Amino acid sequence: ALLTLLVAGNCVFNANLAFEDYVPMFAQRGLVETEVASMPANAAPGGEQWQRVDQDYPNNPNASMLLDYAGVASYFSTSNGNTARFLSDMELPLYNKVLFPDLDSRTFLNAVLATRWFVGTEQGGRSVPYGYESAGAGLWEDKAVLPLGFIYDTIISKEQWAGLSALERQELMLRAVYAQGVASAGVMPESGLVPVEITHVGGQGAWLDRGELNAYEAGSTLTIAFQGIPRSETYLRLSEVELAWADTPRFAMTVQAGQSRRECLFGGENFLWHSEQGATLINLGYSEQGLSRVTLSFDQPGGLRLDDVEVWCQPMDEYEDWRDERRTESLTDVQMSADRISGSITTAGRRVLAFAIPYSPGWEIYVDGQPVKALKANDFLLAVELEAVNLTEKTASLEVSVLAPASMGA
Repeated sequence: ALLTLLVAGNCVFNANLAFEDYVPMFAQRGLVETEVASMPANAAPGGEQWQRVDQDYPNNPNASMLLDYAGVASYFSTSNGNTARFLSDMELPLYNKVLFPDLDSRTFLNAVLATRWFVGTEQGGRSVPYGYESAGAGLWEDKAVLPLGFIYDTIISKEQWAGLSALERQELMLRAVYAQGVASAGVMPESGLVPVEITHVGGQGAWLDRGELNAYEAGSTLTIAFQGIPRSETYLRLSEVELAWADTPRFAMTVQAGQSRRECLFGGENFLWHSEQGATLINLGYSEQGLSRVTLSFDQPGGLRLDDVEVWCQPMDEYEDWRDERRTESLTDVQMSADRISGSITTAGRRVLAFAIPYSPGWEIYVDGQPVKALKANDFLLAVELEAVNLTEKTASLEVSVLAPASMGA
């Protein structure tokens, strides 16, 4: 009897420890339906099926499924592993390997995924991506959104792609492509990214020193000062991050720069869905004048070990030109059904045609009725190599059909 009581008591005690942080993760009954029904995404005018919606609603990552639109957020344990790896390689602020709340307002990522709409709060949320115009309360539109299929004529090698940082890859995706097994062509473009010197670090109750960022009390803040560049997206990068305090399995940090504010959560190795991500790259938003400081605030004591803290600026002066180059030869007359996409493209030479669709095994692609190999472009997008044969007046019109993997269904 005593042994039974000890075992039962031990189970109850450990269950409380294990689930005290788990149960509050779930929403109260009826809350999700109420929030989703009032989301600005409901007001987005109907567009093409593939035109996506980025959102500043981290509590409802599956809203697109409930509202039947193409979103960039999801929370599924059966998510495409290629997508999970890519988002982690892009160093998005992820603490959970199957929860993708948004694209961090990154203009370049939204561009290559044909993201037409951004929905969020007017103030106190994430920065609206560059180039989006207000289309009503809490709704912004990119009127120059890329088509479903767009081309690259500059092709880089595997070695060139492997040598790039996450930010360099992000920029390159609008300028060149790496596709495994496709011979390189053209000259790899030089990056326009600019490293920014940190001029001062100061805190109240928190400090950054000797590879550790520590917050010693609730309400602590840490301010990092720098001289940003006008007309740029600015990024804060924390490299090789891990929790420093053994008694804090998760550590929350609020990042505020200008009008942009976002919550970042870091999980330890004992967190069940730990993302195992080594670096975190946080978009501080676009600024016409250039940002000069970022403030980190902490609701609870805790700390992080990290190799370095960096600030980078992505000038946007040439962004429109780079984006428009992608649409010079693009997929037209697009028809889409549950498991088939078709369209036409006119090309003047060897190209890689990339689709604003994440790659996964099983795609079937036909060009002029002939099967061709489905490729993975820039480690993420579905793509195909086009050879312009039998050119007439230096161009060739090609019919392209894409069949979804059987496992995807509708």
